[in-house]
Amino acid sequence: MARRKLEQFAVLVPPVLLVAWLAANTSAKLKLRGVAMGFGFLSKPARLDISESFLPFVAGSTVMPMSSPGPVQPTDERAEFGARARRAALSLLSAAGIGSMIESPALSGFNIRGGATISPELAALVLGLSIYAAAFIAEIVRASVLAVPKGQWEAGRALGLPKGRILQKIICRRQSASGSRL
Repeated sequence: MARRKLEQFAVLVPPVLLVAWLAANTSAKLKLRGVAMGFGFLSKPARLDISESFLPFVAGSTVMPMSSPGPVQPTDERAEFGARARRAALSLLSAAGIGSMIESPALSGFNIRGGATISPELAALVLGLSIYAAAFIAEIVRASVLAVPKGQWEAGRALGLPKGRILQKIICRRQSASGSRL
């Protein structure tokens, strides 16, 4: 009994000491270089520009400018609601500067001028998130195909159907039926 506790102690203590040493060493090196640790940065304004933004944002800005397209005279409650909705939408669009961000593309010599530009970072982000979401969807579809009872495959083979037809005519229909109950 004592030997097992000694073995557990010998296995657990070195990794704990290593993690403690790494944390202390990292903290000391960051302090030596003047790098502040913690979450205090969340209350400070940003010191960098955001390139892809519908809202005009520059380094240090914290307030979104709003503009009003002008007064609207409503005649009844529905018209008043519609006017408020239009005013809010126009304010948002004008604050976002959407009209000034996207121009009509035009052929200029051998180049196309205008249109919207997307940075490689944003394209990589969108591609990465799309692949990440597609992996989850593929796993859900795979699991729902595997959830169809084995007897359904066997029944399709007994009818002499090829694998593709079994999947199309039997499994996918059972899969969508079992997925709708979840």
